[in-house]
Amino acid sequence: MFKQQQAKKEAIKLASQGAKEKAGIMAAELGAKLGEVLDVSLTDFSYSSKYYDYSPPPSPSIAGEQRETQILPGDVSISATVQVVYELE
Repeated sequence: MFKQQQAKKEAIKLASQGAKEKAGIMAAELGAKLGEVLDVSLTDFSYSSKYYDYSPPPSPSIAGEQRETQILPGDVSISATVQVVYELE
């Protein structure tokens, strides 16, 4: 869980940096500079994993039989979308 929280923070940090960079480019094209931040919102945050299991399905458990929890490796994608409103100078 700790790694997941760290990854979430990193995704938000990178999204915020990207928003500032893009806003700076647009402001420069308009002959302006970024001023104060007027509003910030996290509009989307998601985790997704891709796992393809090609093994046959397990047989139904028999009463009293214990089954192991299967933990399999796979890729996890974490994304964050932030919206930042700047004052232009």
